[in-house]
Parts: sequence; C-alpha cells; structure tokens
Amino acid sequence: MLALLFLASYNLISCNLLLSKVLYKDFMLGIFHAQTFT
Repeated sequence: MLALLFLASYNLISCNLLLSKVLYKDFMLGIFHAQTFT
C-alpha cells in the first residue's frame, strides 16, 4: 500500500516536472520570438 502511494506520488511529481519544463521552454521561445520580431 505504501509503495503504491509512493509510486503514484513519484509519477505525479515527474509528470509535473516534465510539464513545467515544456511550458518553460515554450515560454522562453515565445519571449525570444517576441524580442526578435518586434
């Protein structure tokens, strides 16, 4: 039971980290494009 809970929380955290990395990269690319095209 405890191992399952640990695994679920680990999956949630890694998924959140992956999502935030992708969002951060898109955010930085957006700023880069805004600076180069204006």
